[in-house]
Amino acid sequence: RLRGELTERALLLKELSIAGPSGTLAATGTLARRQSDGESQIKWQANALRLFDRPDRRLTVESSGTVVLSNDRLRMRGQLKALDGHIEFERPTTTRLGDEVVVVGRKATPAPLARRKPPIDLDATFNFGERFNLVGAGLESGLQGQLRVNTSADGALSSLSAFTIPSQ
Repeated sequence: RLRGELTERALLLKELSIAGPSGTLAATGTLARRQSDGESQIKWQANALRLFDRPDRRLTVESSGTVVLSNDRLRMRGQLKALDGHIEFERPTTTRLGDEVVVVGRKATPAPLARRKPPIDLDATFNFGERFNLVGAGLESGLQGQLRVNTSADGALSSLSAFTIPSQ
């Protein structure tokens, strides 16, 4: 369901509701038509929303957050909690040479451009909940705790986490 109002300067999102095979996603907010019309702001909430549904990758979450676009900068804030998660991974079977290695006869990879401040301001917390499992590379375990990912003022990505592996 979508209910909105188009004004001269923005789309007023009064209600956006999406029901998936499992769970719902709802959002409200304002989408500016042009940058000069001000900021765009969306507030969202997910309830029992299944993000992945494969035998090797399954994730159902409840979450809420905001996304704001202002002055060419995207600010994202949110909290997600896994209601049910199962992730299987494999070790890579091939190796890759580092970017600093140059192979004779191959074109060298150009040096990266000077780092500029990324246009994203992120602060998100992922709570692994009570039913999150990791399988692969000799590991088969539950995982509980939180992972917080954010960007600093200069745009550097960082994370802070606290995990426990529940006893079987």
